Amino acid sequence: MNEPSAKHISNHGVTVPALSVADWRALDRLQDGLPVDAEPFGSVAKELNLRVEALLALIGDWIDVGVLTRFGPLFDAERIGGAVRLCAMNIPQDRFEDIAERVNAYPEVAHNYERRHKLNMWFVLASDRPERLDEVVALIERETGLPVLGLPKLKEFFIGLKVTPPPGMGLPETPLPERTASMSDTPPGFDETDRHLVEALQTGLPLVPRPYDVIAERTGLKPDVVVARMADMLRRGSIRRIGAVPNHFALGWTENAMTVWDVDEDAIDTLGARIGRLPFVSHCYRRPRRLPDWPYSLFAMVHGRSWGEVDKKIAAITDICGTWLR
Repeated sequence: MNEPSAKHISNHGVTVPALSVADWRALDRLQDGLPVDAEPFGSVAKELNLRVEALLALIGDWIDVGVLTRFGPLFDAERIGGAVRLCAMNIPQDRFEDIAERVNAYPEVAHNYERRHKLNMWFVLASDRPERLDEVVALIERETGLPVLGLPKLKEFFIGLKVTPPPGMGLPETPLPERTASMSDTPPGFDETDRHLVEALQTGLPLVPRPYDVIAERTGLKPDVVVARMADMLRRGSIRRIGAVPNHFALGWTENAMTVWDVDEDAIDTLGARIGRLPFVSHCYRRPRRLPDWPYSLFAMVHGRSWGEVDKKIAAITDICGTWLR
């Protein structure tokens, strides 16, 4: 089963200038992430045959015009002491806009979509206090008079969207490096010093040749300590990667479908690992079934430039699930 997004409730109406082949090559590399060292932009600039100053100016321009939503570390909220929860609601159509506005007013709401299903509103809650999620759900239920279905992550198989250029640019489609199971199984080892670093990096990585010197000034730590801590958080998975976060809507990836699958219990982990390796899947998780209304336990988010492209990608997942579909 797949449920395409009928409408994105948040505004992504950004028009960006067309990117050249050289731009796409740079964007492709910057999505893969920076090394963690004193001058992380230097080696990437060398790879792209650019001066460091030119690379920094390019990144800044892309943020200004909406090619990028941010540039910096992508943190795993659950591995830095926070919590994330996917939620769904069945909203009467005549109340949908009003309830969407009410739900979106909570700062803990990270994303909110309308989808073509009986459960027509899907949103993600995130907080640095896990107990806050229960509080927000209770407030939404009280305010709307409607139940909220909670679908917490049970196992992550993959997360990471890499926006690739349109056909005809002459650049290959390359997926993000696979996130290994050993990384997700490593204890996060997160402490107060790491928390201060996370707070200092909320607005992104400073666009200067030695960004960790700036972070050191903000936190009162020595630059070499900042670099060592960042490297350790990256190794342990508290940081997924440090790099560009493209505005995929503005770059042409305008269609998406949250596909959900009712497969045999003993096959979920095997199927999740295979589906998570597909280059067009940005998120792949195992979540709880909520019988009798929700029998699906395997989730995979698919993106594309057209519904035809998305349909072909969903067909590829269907082939993988094969005889394990129930």
